[in-house]
Amino acid sequence: VKKGNVHDELYYKIDEDRINSKILDFTSPQFDAIYALSAPESIVAKSNASIFSLSLSKLDNISKFRALLPECDPQRMEPTVRRQK
Repeated sequence: VKKGNVHDELYYKIDEDRINSKILDFTSPQFDAIYALSAPESIVAKSNASIFSLSLSKLDNISKFRALLPECDPQRMEPTVRRQK
């Protein structure tokens, strides 16, 4: 288990299988974040169609994405379900 401040970027090390993988699927263990930042938005959106779909609510806040992180990630938050009145 890693120790340190999980909110500090130095806490995270990019896995070798992610570097230059050119995988844009946010949910993939080999997701290449550096490539995603430089790739055209349309290609990133196409690779993550279920997230960017108009039929689903958009992730208008980064904190909403935290529920999609792997369970091992310290930044993950379990989604909360709102009760209907």
